[in-house]
Amino acid sequence: MDYPPAPQRTTPGFSFSIVQRCLRDCIAERRFGKAEMEEVVAFFGAAECVYCGATPIQRWDHLVAVSKGGDTVLGNVVPACSRCDDSKRDMPFAEWALSAAPGSPHSRGVPDVEQRLERITDYAAHYEYLPALPTERLTKEELQQWERIEEDLARLRADVDRFLELHRERRAT
Repeated sequence: MDYPPAPQRTTPGFSFSIVQRCLRDCIAERRFGKAEMEEVVAFFGAAECVYCGATPIQRWDHLVAVSKGGDTVLGNVVPACSRCDDSKRDMPFAEWALSAAPGSPHSRGVPDVEQRLERITDYAAHYEYLPALPTERLTKEELQQWERIEEDLARLRADVDRFLELHRERRAT
């Protein structure tokens, strides 16, 4: 019998990356509801993954990842299949699509990758989407607080890593 994969451990690195993404997402712009979804599908002319053409669409992908300063707005959010979304992660979409990364359109032999990339670029330009670094959205006071939070997170992460290392050492003996 084939079993599904065993549950994976949640690591501090993963957890802290989620907290950092949450902070960036909370200060980013977010204007993306049903009307915007319909507008995106109308722009592309089909309810399919913009990267490979798979249907049905399963997710909305950020062309510029939230972790890199992307917003959830027209011009930065596109329909995607889970395979493309998982493979792309936070990479720039054109770099990823043309790469040999497992799951990229190029590595899967999608025949019209260049045309798809051109249409995606046209989409971002049509809505005049330009990403901004999260820190560019903050006042001087907010930026100082942001920097303190990042320093606190780095210290906490180091404390967590030390704690877990000591725990692993104790259990190994």
